[in-house]
Amino acid sequence: FVETGVWRGGSSVFARAVLRAYGEADDRKSYVCDSFKGLPPGDRDGLKDQRDMGWDGMPYLEVSDKIVVDAFRKYSLLDSNVVFVKGYFADSMAPLADEVMGPEGRKLSVMRLDGDMYQSTVDVLYRLYDRLSVGGYVIIDDWFGFPAQDACREFFEAHGINPEIVRIDRLSAYWRKVEDIEVQKWRYDQ
Repeated sequence: FVETGVWRGGSSVFARAVLRAYGEADDRKSYVCDSFKGLPPGDRDGLKDQRDMGWDGMPYLEVSDKIVVDAFRKYSLLDSNVVFVKGYFADSMAPLADEVMGPEGRKLSVMRLDGDMYQSTVDVLYRLYDRLSVGGYVIIDDWFGFPAQDACREFFEAHGINPEIVRIDRLSAYWRKVEDIEVQKWRYDQ
């Protein structure tokens, strides 16, 4: 399980509790990824979506890792298989894929994306989607009315995939990965 954009940690804590309830917590890692200082400024070169501007001015999104750690501790779910990955996704996703998840090809079963922004979503998809198992799920908190949807649709088009998008609520959706693809990382690195 990986969550990118954890805010106060509730979804990551819940996912860890599910793993524990099913007796899988000792064998599976949970990657808890966030800057823990809010969203990045939308000023990356070649800004694709102007709606990425201004997210860094929302202090309620600035939640420290201590608050998230305390949430895991509150439910006795903090253990060595909970891995905190700090940093903006543009900087932290490649090391997560290459180092933390290892060259042995460890796979994810669930990716939960909650980065709100176009660029944050691109950063995660281009670095981690090939680490998602066929049959695994992507849950995206910011599907309806957010630039993250545009990032996903462009990723689908670039890779020739058309997953069935299932609505969860007024904001969120998910899809199931039904085939392996070779992620065209060169597109991201341009």
